[in-house]
Amino acid sequence: LAGSSQFMLKFHYIRLFLSFSVMRGISEGVLMVTGIILIVEILAYLGIIQLVRGKLWKRRVSVLYWSATIILITFWLIAFLDPEKIRRTSDYRFFYFIIFTWTLNFIPKVLWSVFFIFSLLFRLLKNKIRSEVILLSGLVLGTGVMFTLGLGILAGKKVIRTEEIELKIPALPEGLNGLKVVQLSDLHLGGMGNDRFLRRCVDRVNSMDPDLILFTGDMVNNYHQEIDGFKGQLKALRARYGKFAVLGNHDYGDYTDWDSPADKERNFSLILEKIRGSGFRLLLNQSSQVRVGD
Repeated sequence: LAGSSQFMLKFHYIRLFLSFSVMRGISEGVLMVTGIILIVEILAYLGIIQLVRGKLWKRRVSVLYWSATIILITFWLIAFLDPEKIRRTSDYRFFYFIIFTWTLNFIPKVLWSVFFIFSLLFRLLKNKIRSEVILLSGLVLGTGVMFTLGLGILAGKKVIRTEEIELKIPALPEGLNGLKVVQLSDLHLGGMGNDRFLRRCVDRVNSMDPDLILFTGDMVNNYHQEIDGFKGQLKALRARYGKFAVLGNHDYGDYTDWDSPADKERNFSLILEKIRGSGFRLLLNQSSQVRVGD
């Protein structure tokens, strides 16, 4: 509080830097997010360092904390400072890794920052013990959230959840009673890396012995090449009365910058060709009749 005037002066310089950077073509959104990240990092650090005893340990924790922070911010800027980089890639693993590490880093520190601000009230009231209890509680909670998020991201992405819904339709013909429809959606094949997860999905679907398989969009992120290497597994999907597909927003290739309209059209045509080549009947503003018995 005593240094509020100095803080405002620094804030003024930060605003000047942001304005200058934006004029130089750097993404304003990325810089704004980076500014928020820095504020959270500073508040989290101030909360953590108050719990550390001894000058030597404070120095060690400070070096470790800010070294890790600088590395993370550097990778964040490399990944997202140039929006064209992500719009032109067909391999998203680097971006997924950055998002993963930043989720584990940033969300717990937001909690630490909130607890630090709350602890300042007791510190102003000269109640140091309660202030440190609040800081320690925030540290424990934030660390627990970090491990929970990490487990959820690493293990959760491997989980295949089947949601079964029984539809009761009074006027349904007897011949359609018990018809089993499996809906799949949003595979985004370009983000898989290999076909292990898709193979498990196919095994799960086929074990249900479906009558119809309906794929409801977003086979890829942007590019037709993303389907390469997965066509065998997609062909292995089996349904008694056929497999049908429609396009999702990503399948149109609108989330990348093309050198020419012809390149975009060629990519789109190849996506259609490869979806059809995977054994799906692709419906483009169309309908189709399926005959079941009589």
